[in-house]
Amino acid sequence: MGDIEEGLAAMERLVVEATELTSDGSEPALRLRIQYGELLSGAGNFTGARDVLQPLYDDVCLIKGPDDELAGEIAEILRGLERDH
Repeated sequence: MGDIEEGLAAMERLVVEATELTSDGSEPALRLRIQYGELLSGAGNFTGARDVLQPLYDDVCLIKGPDDELAGEIAEILRGLERDH
């Protein structure tokens, strides 16, 4: 379990660094944020995943619009979290 927690902590640091360097709305930061949310979900932290993915969805809708492919991808993950957990 320690490896998973360490990996999640490292990913969180990477997301923070990417947003500091490029802005939280940059394409690399958006992609890292979705990956982080997916990792949290895969580790069983569904609340944490929602806490990452919902604001990400809101940001993507604001930046790119709700019809953007990435917004749809995030919405699908969020629906899966609601349906399954």
